[in-house]
Amino acid sequence: MAGIIENPDPNSDFRLYEKQIPNSYYFEFGEKKYAGMDHEPTIVVLKGEDLGVFSLDIKEMLGEDIISSTRFFDIPVSENTTATMQIEDGVNNIVLNIDCDSNGISDISIRPSEEYSAKDVLSVLAEIVRSLSMNEKTKKILIQKIQSAKKQVEKNNLNAANSMLENIKHIVIVFSGNLTPAQDRISKDEAEKLLRILDTIKIK
Repeated sequence: MAGIIENPDPNSDFRLYEKQIPNSYYFEFGEKKYAGMDHEPTIVVLKGEDLGVFSLDIKEMLGEDIISSTRFFDIPVSENTTATMQIEDGVNNIVLNIDCDSNGISDISIRPSEEYSAKDVLSVLAEIVRSLSMNEKTKKILIQKIQSAKKQVEKNNLNAANSMLENIKHIVIVFSGNLTPAQDRISKDEAEKLLRILDTIKIK
């Protein structure tokens, strides 16, 4: 393994790393994380840290030359999310398996940027909303709206899908306001992060 490991001291802010794979590396620079190795096959496990989106660039190198590359971008994620992929024959056939609630079961599989769509992202978002702490009534309303937008994408009714996306944003804003009963309310923090995710979804 190579990457972050849990610090056994709960009072320490230090982040600990391990590097059990020969010729591997892992480091962080700002919000970006970098990992590499010269070993195949390799299983990569990504664990969410917060509600938001993540992008993943994968490059196959020969010396300093890039042989091939692939990219996943603007994938919704929460602290409950685990994503896994296996690299065994280059980087072009990778599938990213996303487990939105870390129950060990993949909720959706996504291929690289040229192959996945707003429909895939909306599917991931619905599962992430299902795993959040807001009450079940509010979750149900949001999930139904997200699934309706997804159906419009599947029918290629893109204007309708975009209108529904705007409607979802409006619901998030209203349900995070003081006029919504406290038991149905979305926290300000979750609402702001959901709105940022929704702003990254491009239906075209």
